[in-house]
Amino acid sequence: MTLTILTPVYNRGEEIKKLFESLKRQSVFDFEWLIVDDGSTDNLSENVERWQETGSGFPIEYLYKENDGKHTAVNLGVSRAQGEYILICDSDDYLTDNAVETVISRLDEISGQNLAGISGQRINEKGEFLIWQKTEFREVKTCGGNPLFDDYVDADPYEAVHKYGMWGDKAEVIKTSVMKKYPFPEYKGEKFISEGVVFNEMAKDGQKLRWYKDPLIVCEYREDGLTRNLVNHLVNSPKGWARDIVLRRELGDDVRGDLKEYYKYMYKTLGDDKTAQYLEIDDCVELKGILKEDINQSIRSMEILKVLVIKANEAKGDAAFTSQIEELKNQVLYSLMNQNYEYYKMLDNHTLDEVIGFAKDELSGMVKIPHI
Repeated sequence: MTLTILTPVYNRGEEIKKLFESLKRQSVFDFEWLIVDDGSTDNLSENVERWQETGSGFPIEYLYKENDGKHTAVNLGVSRAQGEYILICDSDDYLTDNAVETVISRLDEISGQNLAGISGQRINEKGEFLIWQKTEFREVKTCGGNPLFDDYVDADPYEAVHKYGMWGDKAEVIKTSVMKKYPFPEYKGEKFISEGVVFNEMAKDGQKLRWYKDPLIVCEYREDGLTRNLVNHLVNSPKGWARDIVLRRELGDDVRGDLKEYYKYMYKTLGDDKTAQYLEIDDCVELKGILKEDINQSIRSMEILKVLVIKANEAKGDAAFTSQIEELKNQVLYSLMNQNYEYYKMLDNHTLDEVIGFAKDELSGMVKIPHI
């Protein structure tokens, strides 16, 4: 069997139907569908059982495990995969109608070459490529980008991002033997780890893929903005988050912003010694200084905002002056968003004085900033 389509899933019993229908529409059926249920409590198992009984033209395998995070479900699936190659497709995505045929054709092209696999692209329902724009460690999902190559390029995953502009999720099809060599690290009590950890481990060893522009997976496009769920996942998985930063630093990435963000969120939970240990640095003195300066800048920005609010109230009736004040306010708010996104979001539910108070308390180490 050429391909295992691996789907880790948690409580997506309805959403996964779209993926099932797309598999039935494939023009080639040289694949198995391996579903790893990460402790779902909905109707997923009933749906899968019905699909297995009625037949679909391809084998459907179902594994159940206790909930412990998507990465652990992927590890289990890789260990049980029967295909020579693995394509991971999430339960709320689906394949283009000729995806499997395209994959097999592309794999034939690289037969006998020293490559770990191939990759196609993820698109939205309009057919636009999904890419990511990075701002510090946060990522903003956008559409309409274009990888920086013509037909294809052979590159390791780090090169693919930094040299050829392929930020974010793609549709990688990787040898099962290679996937088994690079499992996700599993840390007790942590349910999230970036897929970049695996890909960067591969990059360190020079494992290259052939990257194509073929659309293989269709994703529902969500304009996530500065993704608050990502922050929560990372904060609850400190070892996995640190491992991602360390690997990227070893590959030559500029991770100064990531180190600052890690320290900001984790130093009160972990303490300086453990934070330094996880990040594999000597101490946190420099990070502490950067954090203090960022908080001070944020306080200054909010103090300026207070003055502008007063001026705006005084300028009522003077349309031109009011417009100038609003433009200045927007500029200061933008600066605050980049300095400290949490303070910026807190202004949705708190007064300026309250957020300034939170910042000053954070500066003195009295309390944690509440997660948004």
